[in-house]
Amino acid sequence: MTRETVQITEDIKEAEENGIPIEYYTLDGKKPILHMLPGNLMIICNVLHDYTHMLDEAAEANIGYVQASYIYHANRCRKIQAKIESQMGYSTEAAIEKCKKKHKYIGQEPLFKGSDVGEDAVILAMRQRHHQKSKENKRRKEFEDGVLNTMD
Repeated sequence: MTRETVQITEDIKEAEENGIPIEYYTLDGKKPILHMLPGNLMIICNVLHDYTHMLDEAAEANIGYVQASYIYHANRCRKIQAKIESQMGYSTEAAIEKCKKKHKYIGQEPLFKGSDVGEDAVILAMRQRHHQKSKENKRRKEFEDGVLNTMD
């Protein structure tokens, strides 16, 4: 068991070293290198894509400085996303289109058209909690009515 764990750790270290090197500068002038796997960078691109859309929606709902701030940050995220994508040869838009085609092919509605499983789970949990509260309130009322009736 330990041998396998050590081997897995070595494989992970090797994969990280074979990943895409990212160099950056720290405030004290050092230049460390961070190795990222392409899959992690794809996730970062996807997150930046989603975040820019959220910032665009927030910008539409605001005016003045707040709106300008949201627009500035959205454009900055787009620039970072574009730089990562161009270096990797990846396209978030192409991945979204591929996902849409896949869902059409297997006859499913895309998750981003309102069939959000997470939202359904939250709604079910809220309904269950409301149902439990109703039962508790009913029992409490019956108990209080029973106690008051015995005191008369």
